[in-house]
Amino acid sequence: MSDENAACSVVRGTNKKPLNTIDTGCTEYPSCQAPPMTACVWQRQAAAIRFLVQATNGSDPRPFFLGMGHHRPHLPWISPSRFIDQYGDPRQYPLATHQTYPASAASIQWHPWFDQVVKTDVEPAVKQFFLRRGYYGAVSYTDYHFGLMLDALDASGHAPNTVVLLTGDHGWHLGERNMWEKKGLDELDCHVPFMVRVPWLKGGSSGLRTPSLAEQVDMMP
Repeated sequence: MSDENAACSVVRGTNKKPLNTIDTGCTEYPSCQAPPMTACVWQRQAAAIRFLVQATNGSDPRPFFLGMGHHRPHLPWISPSRFIDQYGDPRQYPLATHQTYPASAASIQWHPWFDQVVKTDVEPAVKQFFLRRGYYGAVSYTDYHFGLMLDALDASGHAPNTVVLLTGDHGWHLGERNMWEKKGLDELDCHVPFMVRVPWLKGGSSGLRTPSLAEQVDMMP
């Protein structure tokens, strides 16, 4: 994890927060640097792994439930540079196909974000490219931390008998229909990832997609 001290690629989605510091909730660190090991993201990671080790070391035979949350890819999209730089030139990725809000849609459904006042305020294309790359980098950073948990689960020897579920608390717009963030009831606002791995389920269930309705309350033990 030594490379986590590398400089960050800073991508801002708001002009209402200072550039020089980021409040992690536990400590502040310069925005031009990656979060130090004392930042909340690493405190949560370390605490989750400690709990996993304790729950699987044989001292307690009861089943366990471990829930771990990460702030990213919530704003601000600040991640260690390697997670953003891996995406290269942001202009190679397509922008949203529909850049304007439909005239036939209810006005109350449109929600402005930091640089918008009215529905016709569209972010410049060059800014959209970099915002999207920042979002992708933030997702990859969280994916990295999720991978650390899977590695710890594998090392415990309990991966074959442990259900793993990945989900999020809301969807997100990246310029689709000239909307950003997640403040409405559109599909992109409400649609969340809900991925489940149940190692003992066989018969071609791996990679299966289902149109069945599900609620996040269904995941609680």
